[in-house]
Amino acid sequence: MPTDAAAVRAALDRLLTLALYALSFLVPRDERLWAFGCSGGTRFAENSKYLFLHLANGDSDVRPVWMTRRDDLLADLRAAGYEAYHRDSLRGRLTTLRAGHVFFTHSLNDVGMEAALGSEPVNLWHGVPLKRISLDDSYYRHRMGLANLIRTLLIYRTYRYVVVTSAALRSRFATAFNVDEERILPLGYPRNDALFGPVEGETIGFDADALADVEALAADRDVVLYAPTWRESGRGVVEHLDLARLDEWAREHDATVLLKLHPNAAVEVGEEYEHVVHLPAELDVHPAMRHADVLVTDYSSLYFDFLLLDRPLVFFPFDLERYLAEDRELYFDYDDTTPGPKATDTESLCAELTEALEDDGYAEERARVRERFFDHVDGESSRRVSERLLADVEAKEAAE
Repeated sequence: MPTDAAAVRAALDRLLTLALYALSFLVPRDERLWAFGCSGGTRFAENSKYLFLHLANGDSDVRPVWMTRRDDLLADLRAAGYEAYHRDSLRGRLTTLRAGHVFFTHSLNDVGMEAALGSEPVNLWHGVPLKRISLDDSYYRHRMGLANLIRTLLIYRTYRYVVVTSAALRSRFATAFNVDEERILPLGYPRNDALFGPVEGETIGFDADALADVEALAADRDVVLYAPTWRESGRGVVEHLDLARLDEWAREHDATVLLKLHPNAAVEVGEEYEHVVHLPAELDVHPAMRHADVLVTDYSSLYFDFLLLDRPLVFFPFDLERYLAEDRELYFDYDDTTPGPKATDTESLCAELTEALEDDGYAEERARVRERFFDHVDGESSRRVSERLLADVEAKEAAE
């Protein structure tokens, strides 16, 4: 019967998983084989993507391999000449079992935890944390349960390094991921390299025409990018905007407003607006950000990245009190770390956007926050991270 077959398959999967956990600590590792993944194997994005591209496009003797659970992404990567495997295939699991380092943005499941624990995992994370993350987030911690908490603490202790943007963030990430501060590397986020110019391979995984359209718009008019964060409660954000009024404002100011919602937000904005454009959910936002004249957000870590461009920010925290009560806690005082005007409805948002485009008065505030959260203001983060890890490999080889 199908149910019996499904039960047998589930039992075999559990046995295979247990075997892989054991093998992960026994199989010899190749220090120059590095496995990469993102978002549980579902996306080609974030810091893993840009470090992978830096290595794959360069002349390093490291062998970078991408792990994914998506057949379409696998095909796109291979068609572009990159080495990639399905995360859960035999070849994928064997490759991860042999990898000396694994790189991830969300968890070890980005590359397949059961085959990765015996490697030297590098947590590249996915943003400067205004919001409390992982073990520092009491909402998250309370949902875990004791057994999962203990398991998570043990897994975090396997992390070789956690990469951050500033030494000032070391203590935050140390408590969030239960690692010693000397393992926190303030080398910068590889994804921010895309803010300073095109990166070969950056359009893999989404329709390149979408990015080309953004670039064409930016050459012709001012571009405002609205990129709100995800609400853990699932509440929407677009309904708090009067899109018709925003479209009218954009027409009056010869501008375009780009809506880049969180990948988890299943929202479609109609085509009745000429100057408000809904960007595809799968679009990697970092290449698009370099074409934006103003960024509008609420609590998203993207605004920290945008500080590297020194362009105006406008904040739209229409639900701040509710967000803090129901969604996430913050590490830092909101007003002290958000260098830009605050709007709470569409009319005030339009007024602040006009001011930002015509008379930006927050440059000094941006510089203060940028200096606090970034040790490097350049497009060289991938190089710094790869050089540091390669130095470790060479030191280990020399000692053998």
